[in-house]
Amino acid sequence: MYDVIIIGAGPAGLFSALKLINTTKKINIAIVDRGKKLLQRRCNCITEGRCQKCSVCDVVHGVGGAGMYSDGKLSLFPAGSKMEKLFKNKIELVYRNKNVLNSIIKFSKSPYKKIDALQNTNLAVADQLKENHCELKMYSVYHLGTEGIQNACNNIEKKLVESGVQFILQNTVDEIKRKNGIFTLDLLDKNRNLHEIKATNVIIATGKASGLKIRTWYEALGVKYAFNPIELGVRVEADRDALKDVLNHHLDAKIKMKSKDYEIRTFCMCNGGYLARCYYDTFDNDQKICTISGFSYYGRKTDNLNFGLLVRKKYEENIDPIKKQISYIEKINLRAGNNTIVQRLEDFMDNRVTTSESLNKNSIESTLSNIVTDNIKEYFPDYTIEAIENFFYNMKEVFPKLYNKDTLLHAPVWEMCWDRIITKDGVSTEIPNLYVVGDITGSARGIIQAATLGEMAAEKLLADKYNTAVG
Repeated sequence: MYDVIIIGAGPAGLFSALKLINTTKKINIAIVDRGKKLLQRRCNCITEGRCQKCSVCDVVHGVGGAGMYSDGKLSLFPAGSKMEKLFKNKIELVYRNKNVLNSIIKFSKSPYKKIDALQNTNLAVADQLKENHCELKMYSVYHLGTEGIQNACNNIEKKLVESGVQFILQNTVDEIKRKNGIFTLDLLDKNRNLHEIKATNVIIATGKASGLKIRTWYEALGVKYAFNPIELGVRVEADRDALKDVLNHHLDAKIKMKSKDYEIRTFCMCNGGYLARCYYDTFDNDQKICTISGFSYYGRKTDNLNFGLLVRKKYEENIDPIKKQISYIEKINLRAGNNTIVQRLEDFMDNRVTTSESLNKNSIESTLSNIVTDNIKEYFPDYTIEAIENFFYNMKEVFPKLYNKDTLLHAPVWEMCWDRIITKDGVSTEIPNLYVVGDITGSARGIIQAATLGEMAAEKLLADKYNTAVG
């Protein structure tokens, strides 16, 4: 019997555990994850440019989660501004974000680059974007790179193990039941053998890999949730200088454009970065779905820039946005043989298929191998196509190197807008001793933001269970 079981070894889960062990030694903790130890995670798509379609994708599963296996950009408030309502005031949120940042930097022991948003508020390019119906959003960012964030994760893992935290890895949570105040988790190991573990407290921190499976847990436990808007789009791969007027001053600026029907925004700027495929298998019928992500090293750069371009739309209340989104993704994956597709910008604008011949002659060479050419417009809904077209039209005068016929669009890309969990305080569900943290709360995204919620849940747990106040 454990005092606490944490499901998910990403930033939220790890920082929940750190807060618990740093506050009290009299607590028995287990962390369950279907992936491997940080140092055992290997992705040939990243190291060799060749995706092996592993049964469990190392990009999204394992200690560190998807966040700490990324390019290590740590964004501070006002990134994650929706979290402000969970705290007494903005000052408290800023303080907590900074504490998490300092912890990650301490554990990383690696060089990093810092950009202070307050020093770059009067950029001429911001006015140009405004004239073209777009808004430039900037946050203070610390860039550790893939190497730096993985160093931090590895050292956090060591610290937790040395403190007695048990990692139950390469195990999948199949079911969660609660009876007489005790949670029972049915686990399947990598050989599909079933066993169970029990605890008096559970923290769910499953992050991007949650899928629809998590809804079965909610329904079994009586956790209430509501739908969030949907986000769907492409990963753009362009010349590294395409956005230099912004990226010379900011590492992860957001460019946003709104209409009455949708919002389109950039996210996860990877200047000199790489692309990788991500496979998720916790959705309909356990079938794998494949999307594209980006990452960048601190000390190793390519000639390309890549970033996500997402279109957000809110559907009517009776339409399940996640299932709606998956239908578009599955069509692309089916066409590409459980893969993703790519299209030149010129072909996208002209509504024609990119051919292998034209891709081979393209001036911008993708960092992704074994890509399938196609016409993205045949798969995406009209509002998404309209938003992407309008975005590039508006970029034409501001960033001519981005509006380049050879710029590449990879699809599908999502940023899962997880169901918004009904909580008492942002992390405590209506079920006693059951907490949710990180991306799956539906209210926050990002490494710093997930870790901040992880710490908050640990504090609530200690106060609820042990009457231990944490400052």
